[in-house]
Amino acid sequence: MVLEDICNANVYEKNAFYLLGLSVDTTSRNIRRRQEDLIDGLSEMGGKAWTSEFERYLLGRMKAPNVPDAKNLFDRLKDPEFYASEMFFWFWPRNQGDEAIEAIIKGERDYAVREWVADMGKPGLRGLIARHNLAVVLHYYAIDGEKYLLSIAGRNDVGGSLQSGSRGLLVEEVTGAVDRYWKSAFELWECLSFDDAFWDVFADKVKKLNDPRLDEEFITSFREKFPICFDGINADFMVAYAKMNDIASAKRHFGYMLSTMSGDDDVEETMERAFKPMSEKINVLIKKCAAATNSKQVLKVCKDLLSGSSDFVKMLKALVPGGNSYTRTIINDIVLAVDNKLPAYSRETGDYEPCLTITKQLLELAATPMMRERIRKSIEEWAELIRKEREGNTCVVCGYYGGKNIPRKSVKFHCDVRRDPLMYGRYEFRTRTIEVPVCHNCIGKFYDIKSISYGPVKQSLAEGWKFGEKPNQSEIDSLF
Repeated sequence: MVLEDICNANVYEKNAFYLLGLSVDTTSRNIRRRQEDLIDGLSEMGGKAWTSEFERYLLGRMKAPNVPDAKNLFDRLKDPEFYASEMFFWFWPRNQGDEAIEAIIKGERDYAVREWVADMGKPGLRGLIARHNLAVVLHYYAIDGEKYLLSIAGRNDVGGSLQSGSRGLLVEEVTGAVDRYWKSAFELWECLSFDDAFWDVFADKVKKLNDPRLDEEFITSFREKFPICFDGINADFMVAYAKMNDIASAKRHFGYMLSTMSGDDDVEETMERAFKPMSEKINVLIKKCAAATNSKQVLKVCKDLLSGSSDFVKMLKALVPGGNSYTRTIINDIVLAVDNKLPAYSRETGDYEPCLTITKQLLELAATPMMRERIRKSIEEWAELIRKEREGNTCVVCGYYGGKNIPRKSVKFHCDVRRDPLMYGRYEFRTRTIEVPVCHNCIGKFYDIKSISYGPVKQSLAEGWKFGEKPNQSEIDSLF
């Protein structure tokens, strides 16, 4: 749907009626005439004359469109859905030859605003159109002011002459004014979005385009999608500020998204659309992680995924401290991808320490109680494997950790000594050998195995095994 595409920070700046200086109620003939005047007359007008055609009615710090962009907009207006969507976000005439619209075209914006303010309380069509036009102009001013704030957000000064304290006061003052524009615009848009009479007016305008594609289904879908798509405008600013690490401003726009048309919008769906470019990069890293098979690659792709998603995850957690379905899903996808990959790496390499380190990072990321519980169990398992690995490579005499190359001494065990049921005087038993780590310096001191505190030895004794590679005479005698 075109509405989804145009609901961004450029919803007014790139509006076809705005840039081409057209009324939303103009005829196809007038559009063609305007196109001829602009495009075909360019060779006579020259660059300066072309620019002057737009300077009167552009509302803010706007540049005139270039020729290719203007041509593209004329072409796109032939698409009825594009026409209707652009029309929705521009000024509607109250009548033919509307003085307020004429004032806008002449650049006399204050006159137009005064006219609409005077009409906004009136009943019927005139009041609805006035409220719509005020919603548009206030919304435009909010967006234009926000773009100004964005433009100075990364600079050390404003105009090169303000001290840091003055700059802070200016930014605070502008932010306050912009916030008031946002809230006033939201209040008007919200009232309109719940007003059946307003949508009837929009439906009448759409039907006048006389295109079978703009049927009742289109109007119904447009109305249902509007609250969700509308949030996309603030989502654009939220992402822009988040990329600059200005989380306070990003949260301000997230707050706007939560407060506008509450219940009818879907903030999570809007976030998914807004963060799509970032999440797609994360998905590429997740797929690389899943595809890695070589043990040398596995650890690297896991670390790449965690480092590559770190800023994005921090931003999501800062914006939504309690989390929501979108943030929980994308964060847990990262956690799960890494947690699933580490066991194969450890089996192949026996290298448990980095697995434990990485898994502790996963615990900090995990976004749900169930995922945190899973990661806690993984941490316990890695810790136990590390304990066993260290014990298995530590000299049982002096405690020196020699690693996998430490010498080992074989210790024999036997158990289940019993008579052979088929032949008198013969007996049978089971045997076991445990390789006990003993360093080179202690190998000659290894005498009293019974005094050794070594896990596998203690476990064997607990299970009923006895020292020695075969039973002693007293054990044998007790059988007969």
